[in-house]
Amino acid sequence: MGELPGLGQMKEIDSLNTPESENYVYVRKRAALEALIERIGAAEKVGLDTEADSLHNYFEKVCLIQLSLRDEHYIVDPLAGLELGGFLEALAEKPLILHGGDYDLRMMRASTGFRTRREVFDTMIAAQLLGIEQIGLAALLEMVAAVKAKVEKLLGLR
Repeated sequence: MGELPGLGQMKEIDSLNTPESENYVYVRKRAALEALIERIGAAEKVGLDTEADSLHNYFEKVCLIQLSLRDEHYIVDPLAGLELGGFLEALAEKPLILHGGDYDLRMMRASTGFRTRREVFDTMIAAQLLGIEQIGLAALLEMVAAVKAKVEKLLGLR
């Protein structure tokens, strides 16, 4: 895959551009968000995960939106003051893949008004329907894709 349109302006901070995370793009500026909206428009489907703050707050809010479009990965900062309307519209038009997505979708709706207009595939629900006992993301990655993921690394603890 060659250089993606707008990708040069999207890689904003050095701390995310380490050898371990060179495929991640941190989105906190308008130009980067506009380029991401174009990438979402061209994508067949989108992997989605959120990080939210609802435990120690008076109101719940999404603090981070993580997207995967095949081999491209984006971290959108909804607290950076960006107008997210166009981004949410583009996202609503794509099939979504989540793990334990009921919480993510509830938080997105409560925090941003987001509602998907396409199908949602939840890997945790799929695992439950298949009778798989260990339905955590790390366990499924190891079983299905032979990927041994350390939970500490997935959570950014190491």
